[in-house]
Amino acid sequence: ARCFEDDSNFRSSDFNDVPMDILMDYIRRTHRLYLDKSLQEIEQSIHLLHGAYPSGHPLLAVLNEFYLDYKTDLIIHIRKEDERLLPYIQFLENSLKGGFSPHEYFLNRKRFSIQTFIENHEDNDFELEEVRARVLSYEPPQMNRFLYGVLIQQLEFFRQDLKIHGMIEDRVLIPRALDMEHRLEAIFSKTARLN
Repeated sequence: ARCFEDDSNFRSSDFNDVPMDILMDYIRRTHRLYLDKSLQEIEQSIHLLHGAYPSGHPLLAVLNEFYLDYKTDLIIHIRKEDERLLPYIQFLENSLKGGFSPHEYFLNRKRFSIQTFIENHEDNDFELEEVRARVLSYEPPQMNRFLYGVLIQQLEFFRQDLKIHGMIEDRVLIPRALDMEHRLEAIFSKTARLN
């Protein structure tokens, strides 16, 4: 729990006893939180700032464009994980718990692998940091400081939460899934040699 307060305290070993289904549930729930709440609230704050400037402000137009690009990329990223990565990890776990079928393993492994996921995995931190930097570079008029402060807080909370999410995913979930995949590969190879 202390890694949620200070990410410099993050140690993968603290999660050794956390079951894989709990880790996957955490990833799914944070994905839902981001899509259904966090991104919506940030977008609403940007919209309210736009309303505070009837003639528009160049920074707000740039911010809106950056944010929409970021949001689109993050939604695609989350969908890939929800639709491909997490079901595949669930398959690996079920296979190791006694439901191993060489044919099913071969078909699933052909469609997806943890190593391929790692090689194509994108980090969304840079884009969010760019949005945040744009906002921080702006000095709002006195009358808009509250809306501006709310947006800054939302972006900071989201950045921090996403960072912890990424560390749990990259340093705990993915390495454990890769280990499961290696163990199943060994079982598959042994089974194939026997046939």
